[in-house]
Amino acid sequence: MFEGILNTSLYVISTYLFLVVLMQLGLFSLAIGAVRKEHGVDRRQVVEDVLQDMEVFPCSIIVPCYNEERGIVQTVHSLRQVNYPEKEIIVVDDGSTDQTLAVLKKHFDLYEVERPVHMRLACMRVKAVYRSRNLTELVVVSKLNGGRSDAINAGINCSSYPYFCCIDADSLLDKDALVKTMLPIIRDPQGVIATGGTVRIANGSVVRDGAVIEQRLPTKPVLIMQVIEYIRAFLLTRIALSRLNSLLIVSGAFGVFNKEWVIRAGGFATDTIAEDMEMTVRLHRLIKEQQGNHRIIYIADPVCWTEAPDSLRVLRRQRRRWHQGLTEVLWRHRVMMFNPRYGKVGLIAMPFYFLVEWLSVIVEVLGLIAFLVLWITDSGQSALFLLWMLATFAIGSFLSSLALLLTEWTSHRHRRLSQLFYLYLWALSESLWYRPFLLAVRLEGKYKAWLGESTWGEMERKGLTEQG
Repeated sequence: MFEGILNTSLYVISTYLFLVVLMQLGLFSLAIGAVRKEHGVDRRQVVEDVLQDMEVFPCSIIVPCYNEERGIVQTVHSLRQVNYPEKEIIVVDDGSTDQTLAVLKKHFDLYEVERPVHMRLACMRVKAVYRSRNLTELVVVSKLNGGRSDAINAGINCSSYPYFCCIDADSLLDKDALVKTMLPIIRDPQGVIATGGTVRIANGSVVRDGAVIEQRLPTKPVLIMQVIEYIRAFLLTRIALSRLNSLLIVSGAFGVFNKEWVIRAGGFATDTIAEDMEMTVRLHRLIKEQQGNHRIIYIADPVCWTEAPDSLRVLRRQRRRWHQGLTEVLWRHRVMMFNPRYGKVGLIAMPFYFLVEWLSVIVEVLGLIAFLVLWITDSGQSALFLLWMLATFAIGSFLSSLALLLTEWTSHRHRRLSQLFYLYLWALSESLWYRPFLLAVRLEGKYKAWLGESTWGEMERKGLTEQG
């Protein structure tokens, strides 16, 4: 009987792994179609045409920050150089305990103003609003601490424009990133209510005056694997799901939203640590429940540069939080799962994140346990099952390598062939150490979600000013 149960378990696990590979290959096929369609487009000319010949909607750039004294000035300088005709920069100091507000006051010559705060979304009390004497488009909001979501909601309340862009305080934008991300909205303001852009890792690159002027690879293995992981996540999954109008994450590091739709949805949730994904799913849910045909789009070309954790200890905190947030969102919106009422979001995107991103952790652990049992009992199937699992993991590494080649084909970010080859070799090593590490961290995230804990953990910034 035991042998029969074990054999059935091995069959189920093997079938699951095979289906996961098929789903990933399907997404890759969708993504490569979109990439080929954009290949060869003169993006610089597109930007110039938009700025000269089309109506450009004004946009508020909201930067929630907490204890970001090391990098906040560089971030503001980056946003100052963003090529967009009508924008305001709203930095929301969420009750920082360091010198974040003092640094802003000193560098931008802030003075307090009487600015109306329209409380359309609930948030902690705003203590003061400041303007800058040397940067007229800068607004700084000082408020009581309430968390990132609460800070974004406060920024929305203080904003003047119909669209807003969220960006992390440790991030830098390419000068054309905002206009490229706004392009789908400019072309179809009635249909597109949110857009997301590509986020890449800036560690190791040359940063000058708030801009990444040359991308260079970091030297630490933990950073190199994150570079590969970001490329795969943004290029494959998000492009593919965007083509199906089923994008479930507009990244909190860089995303543009229609303000009225976000207010209609109730603002960013303060009781989850995955507010970006939760808001995106809630917007999809609102669209379908109102029988609308609005779209949420991912744009592959715009780039936001972020500072990634450079140690396994800090990376563990971040990825544990991400997986805990995924668990919270899937549970909160479980009614959408496999539900035809919610279209492709309910039948494709939600099941994909559940089966591939959430359930895979459990299946891989069960697979490892099954292998150990087979090995201990000296079963003849142990070698065959191990070979199957290794082949599945190798395909995952191969997909990372393909994503790397595709992103170089379209953006040419790595000017040296040696850098590309270096990344390719590291991608092949993913299953040997990085994937087992993430497996353990995701299990921890599930446990934290089960306990109901909602702590962010310290992310230890070194500041992008030190890079290069």
